[in-house]
Amino acid sequence: MPIALALDSRRPILLDHHGWVLEIVAGHVDIFAVDVGDGGYGGRHHLFRVESGDIVSDLRSAGGLSFIAVGTDGSRASARCRAELSSEAQATRWIERLARFVAGPAPLWQLAEVAEGEAALPPGACGRGPMRACSG
Repeated sequence: MPIALALDSRRPILLDHHGWVLEIVAGHVDIFAVDVGDGGYGGRHHLFRVESGDIVSDLRSAGGLSFIAVGTDGSRASARCRAELSSEAQATRWIERLARFVAGPAPLWQLAEVAEGEAALPPGACGRGPMRACSG
């Protein structure tokens, strides 16, 4: 059963809700990385914005870094079990948003292709996998 949540800057939601998604039903939320230590949150680093109609999945904390969702006045979300998610499009948009954040808006196709069977790159080196059967 979905759980209704009000989101604003005074009540950030820690994104450690494993197995759950937040569906943004009104307004938008901003996703931040935050340092966690000594029982409190440190500085926020803005990552990206999620608009009404989209979802926010859990983001695991690691090494003193956590992730929070912060809404604006009037932002609302519905928390539901990930298994109850009925929209493949919402899940796809979430994955695309994470990919754009990690890789940037477009992949750098001019990167050298990593030789087949090679499992590691030297520190600081960049490479890409093969582009077989890629269609645009």
